[in-house]
Amino acid sequence: MSLPTVLRVLGYLLVFLSFILLTPLCLKFYGLPGDYAAFVKSGGLSLLTGLILCGCTQGTAMRFSPKEGFAIVTFGWGLLSTFGCLPYLLTEGMTMSITDAFFETVSGLSTTGASIVNDIEGLSRPILFWRSLTQWFGGMGVVMLFLAILPALGAGGFQLFRAEVPGPTKDKLSPKIGNTAKTLWITYVVMSILCLISLHYAGMGWFDATCHTFTTIATGGFSTLNDSVAGFANWRIEVVMILFMFLGGCNFILFIHLVHGRLNIVFKNEELRFYTMCILGAITVISIMNSLNPVAGEEHAPMKILRDAAFQVVCIITSTGFATADYDLWPHLSQLVILLLMIMGACAGSTSGGMKVFRIVVALKVALREIAQLINPRAVLPLKVDGENISNSLTHVIIGFISIFILLLGMFTFLVIAIEGDRYDILSLFSICVSCLSNIGPGLHSFGPTDNYSGLKDITKWVLSFMMLLGRLELYSVLVIFHPSIWKR
Repeated sequence: MSLPTVLRVLGYLLVFLSFILLTPLCLKFYGLPGDYAAFVKSGGLSLLTGLILCGCTQGTAMRFSPKEGFAIVTFGWGLLSTFGCLPYLLTEGMTMSITDAFFETVSGLSTTGASIVNDIEGLSRPILFWRSLTQWFGGMGVVMLFLAILPALGAGGFQLFRAEVPGPTKDKLSPKIGNTAKTLWITYVVMSILCLISLHYAGMGWFDATCHTFTTIATGGFSTLNDSVAGFANWRIEVVMILFMFLGGCNFILFIHLVHGRLNIVFKNEELRFYTMCILGAITVISIMNSLNPVAGEEHAPMKILRDAAFQVVCIITSTGFATADYDLWPHLSQLVILLLMIMGACAGSTSGGMKVFRIVVALKVALREIAQLINPRAVLPLKVDGENISNSLTHVIIGFISIFILLLGMFTFLVIAIEGDRYDILSLFSICVSCLSNIGPGLHSFGPTDNYSGLKDITKWVLSFMMLLGRLELYSVLVIFHPSIWKR
């Protein structure tokens, strides 16, 4: 691996981040109070560090292999999280520790939505804006935007694209990877504008609508209210957010096919159909269970039960993390459905977390093919998705990912229980491990939608921060860094 190349690109990333850190200054022009100097200082430190890295590696060739690609993305997200937490530490009046600031930033950039903030409404407007903005940039990927505006990376940019784009498929819409990144980001921005306008006319003020647009399209889940979306008590807002969370959980490539009139590709997409059926099935089961087992003190009108079920199902499967109801009070079967949706996640190529529906579809087809092969050992049974053959290599990657996901989930759960087992019950700790590895946000019991992560020990927060990065970068991009061969030239 060429370390100078890695450091040079990381320097560019930090220079790029310095301008993003200045974005909250736009609120100053609207007269919103806050400590804007903290963002200027943060941007300055990021810019200075980036320039030093670029200066020390001047003349380095911008050509790299998958080794450099994985290293840049993994260390890049680590650096972005480190410098992204500076506003929390430098803002006057905030008493957030380094651990909590890093955790909150990683949670934002990875679009997890797990928080350690007890009084969200007590935060200043610039911090609330930055908190939501980290999720919006993290949703499509800061490195992806970096690729879109820095064509000088050339062919090497494909290695970064492969390392950061979520999901098992890496479709390129253009021979030039920079054009692909631009197309995806344009789609992302257009969807964000539509969501912003819809939320505003549904009843949100412009500031709240902007922050919730950032976290809805990115399927992140940070809100500006302590009671999350429930605090607005507005069914129109909930309907708008259900729609855009659903869209945020779809493969963004499909939107581009839709714009170009390729409806047949969209409608025959098996992943989209399975994703939709899972949502409808989960809403039906939870609505029935919640109707038969009403929660004390809550409204039991059929439309309210259906609305809460729809919002939370779409919210959880897309790994968004908002809340309109405390599903921790729901019947056990409803909670089990919620937990399964956390693990599954939405579509590949979306902003959501989890295993991804595409992997689940392929795994189910593999299982059914093996059963059919036992019945007819001589039969040749190709594995197809959307009418196209799935190669054995892709199948092995998918099955490997699911195996590693389950293995890591077990290992981290064991570790977290060893640290926190004397303070929390096993289900609560297991649920936050699922939540962080799947980039969901809230868990169950002690970490439900009305609670947060502030009571955890610092060491646990660092473990969960690492899990959030693992989940956002789809495991392999991070794990490959620990393989000895990657450090050889």
